Amino acid sequence: MTDLVLGIDVGTSGAKSLLVDGNGTVLASAVHHYPTSRTTTGQVEQDATGWWDGVVAAVRDTLTGIDPARVSALALSAQGGALVCADSEGRPLAPARSWLDNRAVDAAAELAARFGAHGFYERTGWRLGPRYNAAQLADLRATEPDLFGRTACFLDTAGFITRRLTGKVATDLNSSGITQLLDAAGQCYDPEILDALGITTDRLPTLVPTGTVIGPLTAAAADALGLPAGVLVVAGAHDQYCAAVGAGAIDEETVLLSAGTAWVVLGSAAHPIADPQENFAFGSHAVPGLWGQFGSLLNGGSSLEWVRRLWGTDGVPLGFDQVNQDAAQVSAGADGLLFLPHFGGTVPDWNDASRGSFVGVDLIHERKHFLRATLEGIGAEAAALLSLHRRLNPAARRVRLIGGATRSPIWPQILADLANVPIELPAVADAACLGAAVIAAAGDPARIAETSRRMVGEVAVREPGPDRDRYADQATVRQAFAEVLSATYGTTATPPRS
Repeated sequence: MTDLVLGIDVGTSGAKSLLVDGNGTVLASAVHHYPTSRTTTGQVEQDATGWWDGVVAAVRDTLTGIDPARVSALALSAQGGALVCADSEGRPLAPARSWLDNRAVDAAAELAARFGAHGFYERTGWRLGPRYNAAQLADLRATEPDLFGRTACFLDTAGFITRRLTGKVATDLNSSGITQLLDAAGQCYDPEILDALGITTDRLPTLVPTGTVIGPLTAAAADALGLPAGVLVVAGAHDQYCAAVGAGAIDEETVLLSAGTAWVVLGSAAHPIADPQENFAFGSHAVPGLWGQFGSLLNGGSSLEWVRRLWGTDGVPLGFDQVNQDAAQVSAGADGLLFLPHFGGTVPDWNDASRGSFVGVDLIHERKHFLRATLEGIGAEAAALLSLHRRLNPAARRVRLIGGATRSPIWPQILADLANVPIELPAVADAACLGAAVIAAAGDPARIAETSRRMVGEVAVREPGPDRDRYADQATVRQAFAEVLSATYGTTATPPRS
């Protein structure tokens, strides 16, 4: 009996696998982490083969004690914006450029000069910058012409893993939006952008709508994963859109707040909503008939990881449980200590040279105050992004939280108080994996919404409490310090890095 499906999330820090039945009951899950390489010059890379190894390890661990013949289909949730230069067999020719890679600043400026920065946003749905594939490809062509010329196919994360799974050079349409190679309105590759980059569609993966069956596993992939060769691979979506499907945030009134490496606010509407300020990207949703509004805090989760490393010992970061225990000992407002996680490119300033800061430091402050201030600082940025989204899409009134913050006994309440809105917590924390599983179970784009409603369970709710008034009082002070930081670290005076 084939009654199970797999959702696989190929994320920034690792690959996760989730095995569920047709009602959304989670039977097993596993995760396998892989490293990221960073340099002081803005280069951020990963080994694409490591993504595949992570998928294989996670799936095999998930299937422990399960009859693999019960699995009928799988779908991918994938990090967006990464770039793999592959040969004709799909093998990587160099490390993959991550969506966190910032080296293509000059290339992005040249594209802005050619298309106009806002014109590029209106064309692709995404703010022009150095982190995504269009600028990455322009930079690659200028700085590594030999690699550019030898590359048979330029793949995103979903495209690379799909090639390993099926042997087909294909990727899902939803994930491709962030590449900035697409005409958002036409939902196809933009010929003028491709011409500017010196590439043609024969060097890019075929675009497949989310929910469409791409094909069965190859014999080699089935053997590696421990699955039957007949398992179908269904086109998935960008990880945040998969998370929206897995959290049931697929209507205009429900907004997804995703707490990962980056924190993302993702809303939806029945028509495209372009943001004049370009704080929110727009593009087709994983659910047919919907369009997304996508805003991101690049350093939400990474800010907490940095603070945990600061307070760790012997190279081991402070445990997340300890963070929460310490922070819970401090009242709202952290006795005047504020954290501003403005580590470059922060909405709405978009100042890549910006720096973060703890401000209002007093001699009474201890570790627990810094930890509380960190949770509140990240939360305040998320609340500001939610406020910007409500101006863009006033129909949004509910916030559904997923990701690491849901594991905290205090952070969801902090968020509810800072944003002054109820925060809903889905039963399954790995919403991106569950969303991919929903898409696999649907097996048809037209059935994704109804399948999500069937497989996503009830939610818990955290209502705003009395601390919202204290946070509201702090907002003016927080904004004043933010303006000082932005003015101090202007884009023309980037501080040197050692």
